Amino acid sequence: MSFESEIAADFAELASERGVSCAFQNLTFTALASRCKASEVLALGGLVESPDLTLKALRATFTSGFPEIGDRISVTGEGYRVCNVSSHPRSALLLLTLTTDE
Repeated sequence: MSFESEIAADFAELASERGVSCAFQNLTFTALASRCKASEVLALGGLVESPDLTLKALRATFTSGFPEIGDRISVTGEGYRVCNVSSHPRSALLLLTLTTDE
């Protein structure tokens, strides 16, 4: 078993115990969620809140392509907008940074 597949197996076990239900387009998946520090950043139009939630999910879950910046994801029924996608080709995990969907 490769290192990446070991990580994927361990992550799947953690997600089944501690994960949250997420939905992206027609895909429902389980991810691990964590809160980010709330703060404001300067953007076009003034100050906006910085991302307030991160998700870690298995890359293999997204067979039709990864979410992109601006896409909407539902986490336990609440709407969020993707503001960063971090993916490494040798990592089994995808890191999504989300902000409150207003």
